[in-house]
Amino acid sequence: PASNTFEVQDIPAISSAAHAAGAIVMMDNTWATPLYFRPLDHGVDISIHAATKYPAGHSDVLLGTASANKACWKQLCETFYTMGCCAGPDDVYQVLRGLRTMGVRLDHHQRSA
Repeated sequence: PASNTFEVQDIPAISSAAHAAGAIVMMDNTWATPLYFRPLDHGVDISIHAATKYPAGHSDVLLGTASANKACWKQLCETFYTMGCCAGPDDVYQVLRGLRTMGVRLDHHQRSA
């Protein structure tokens, strides 16, 4: 869903139209999480995610993720290396800790919404 309107978008159609025009498709998948929607499987080239939210689960870390298809992966990695982007070990540990319970937490959110 879109953050402000909570409308569900037709991601495959958007991806097809964008690719037909020569554009790269990038999507913020924070709301859905990779458990409920896998953007790269639906034509998205790059997916970003605020790991601060559901993956970490405890509001005690500041971290994001970026995933890409094969066509965009090399350039994405080179950009991260050039910019010096890296996560600290404590942040990574805290997200790994949160991932252990992410499925359970999301199931509860879904049942109680």
